[in-house]
Amino acid sequence: MEEQKDFPSLIKAFAIVRKVQRARLVILGSGKDRQQLNNLVRELGLQDDVALIGFVDNPYAYLARSHVFVLSSAWEGFGNVIVESLALGMPVVSTNCPNGPAEILDNGKYGDLVSVGDSEAMAQAILRVLSGNSKSVEPEWLEQFTLASVTQQYLDVMGI
Repeated sequence: MEEQKDFPSLIKAFAIVRKVQRARLVILGSGKDRQQLNNLVRELGLQDDVALIGFVDNPYAYLARSHVFVLSSAWEGFGNVIVESLALGMPVVSTNCPNGPAEILDNGKYGDLVSVGDSEAMAQAILRVLSGNSKSVEPEWLEQFTLASVTQQYLDVMGI
């Protein structure tokens, strides 16, 4: 719950989604912005539909029960959680933030990409997924992100 993750944009997008259909938003993690996020949830009247869970050791239990994974970050180093979500068969909506999402999602082929901070576009992408219009990923695409493949790529770059 830090500035990098831009959860205010996600919460605002969710408020738009809730005007159209029933849904629940669960945010995992901890950080200094937790109180600010709680205030925004209250301000938007979403207390019954948004849960700020905090840090959990195993996020996969939450992903397994979800209908969409949303990455709202303003920037990322790579976005492993996108790869993990795709590997679990989870539809992904992500900001097209610097470093990772566009590469992982093949420029939108395997998930929706929206501009950073664009809550309206994020809400529309979430609604598309929730209405059954999600993009599936080819298992072959995910192979490039496996430990064996990444290790080999690293060795190739190092000339080993």
